[in-house]
Amino acid sequence: MSDMMKAVALTGLRKAEIVLRPIPSPGPGEALIHVQHIGICGSDLHYYIDGGIGDKKVPYPMVLGHESAGTVVEAGAGVPRDLIGKKVCVEPQVTCGHCRWCREGRYNLCPDVRFLGSIPNDGSMSEYLAFPADRLVELPSSMTTLEGAMVEPMSVGFHAALRSDAVVPGRKALIIGAGCIGLCTLLALRKMGLTEIHQTEPLELRRNKAQELGAIVHDPRKESNEDLMRASGGEGFDLVIECAGETDTPSQAVELCRRGGSVTLVSMPAQTSLPFPTLQVVRKELDVHGLYRYRNQYAAVTEMIADGLPVREIVSHTYPLEQAPEAFAFNAEHKDECVKIILEV
Repeated sequence: MSDMMKAVALTGLRKAEIVLRPIPSPGPGEALIHVQHIGICGSDLHYYIDGGIGDKKVPYPMVLGHESAGTVVEAGAGVPRDLIGKKVCVEPQVTCGHCRWCREGRYNLCPDVRFLGSIPNDGSMSEYLAFPADRLVELPSSMTTLEGAMVEPMSVGFHAALRSDAVVPGRKALIIGAGCIGLCTLLALRKMGLTEIHQTEPLELRRNKAQELGAIVHDPRKESNEDLMRASGGEGFDLVIECAGETDTPSQAVELCRRGGSVTLVSMPAQTSLPFPTLQVVRKELDVHGLYRYRNQYAAVTEMIADGLPVREIVSHTYPLEQAPEAFAFNAEHKDECVKIILEV
């Protein structure tokens, strides 16, 4: 094996390049993973198109990626050698373990988290990755590493569904946006027993995919908020989950939620703040939840995918790692033809 590996790095605005990096050696408690599948996330696209998210700017060059799965090829000191040869997915957040939030079990809020591919940390969009072994989840033999790369976005979807106590069979839900996270949230809500789930999406390909996966779909370019309110039965939806990231969709979520209902804001807007209908939140006595990544989801989500959760249906394109620059350009320029792109090593 060569001592160098290929990785995908941002080197400027809309510039993703294949670069050579030394293959890392696993330190104590770490395993070396031969990465086999990596997803292109919405945050990766934000970095590619905008050079950052909010006030966080990309420190060029920066290796992208955090949705990854592969095979363990080497074990560092203190890591059982029987892990070698196992297929694993990578939970990409390493936390301090001793702050208030870690102690409370809300480790996704750790202020000292090291998250793969999140500014300023290099990510996993490379041929090899050295990472703490306790952040790896073994994949069942029936599960592919492509499906393993989907554990990360699917964990976001389940965390979104679980952020409130509003997911009760018989209630009506609305998901705003049918990109990868919106579709993962749809699968999570269906798995949790909701049968009437409405989903808005302007792009036909994504709208069709949502319908295939069980949603009642709406085109927001043709249907007004009044139309959607009528579709809810007139009172609004019990649960609204915002996954679109547009400037007006958080306000729309509040408007379309029933009195006493629950709103969960999932997407990361490009702006640090947006206009928000606080008066409606107060008068409707809404529960409004923010969402930041996920916690305590990986093992359960892995089992659900192995048992048949159809995450493969969300993947619209695969590209070899060497064609990552073309994959990023296609994803940015042909949003209407994409749902989810996975890179294969």
